[in-house]
Formats: sequence, C-alpha cells, structure tokens
Amino acid sequence: MTRTQIFASAAKALAENGVPPLLMRDDIGALDSLTEVDVLVPARCLDRSVSILQQAGWELLDSGLFHTAKRAVVLLHGGDLLKLD
Repeated sequence: MTRTQIFASAAKALAENGVPPLLMRDDIGALDSLTEVDVLVPARCLDRSVSILQQAGWELLDSGLFHTAKRAVVLLHGGDLLKLD
C-alpha cells in the first residue's frame, strides 16, 4: 500500500464507524510524500477514533495525558513511522 492508501484507509475506517474525519492543513494530493497528517474529529469521538484505528493496526502514541483534546496514533510502513495526529 502507498502512504496515500494507508491514510485514506484510516479515514475510511473512521467514516464507516460514524466518525467524520477532517483533514487539516495538508494537501490531499501530497499524501504520498507526508509521514504525518493532522486530522480533526469531534471531541466526543476521540477515544472511539483511537479504538477504530488500533483495530486497523495503528498504535497509540499520545493518549491525551497532557492535552486532553489530543490523540495521536502511528503505524510503521516501509521503514517510516506514519502518524495521524
């Protein structure tokens, strides 16, 4: 899978489970060159979003301990650490 396909798959998994993801600040056409993508989801969906992404193979990096409105997950792909923040 390409990075674009991986990021798109994560967004699709969220959307299929009732979490409307919004890509922030990144050019959708440049996803294959990015290792980190900023995504905004409704606050009430943060924990569910992490759970959905973990089921898809992503690992929790930021649990929201220091910033309660933030989560981050990572996935190792071809030697690169991809991040959804």
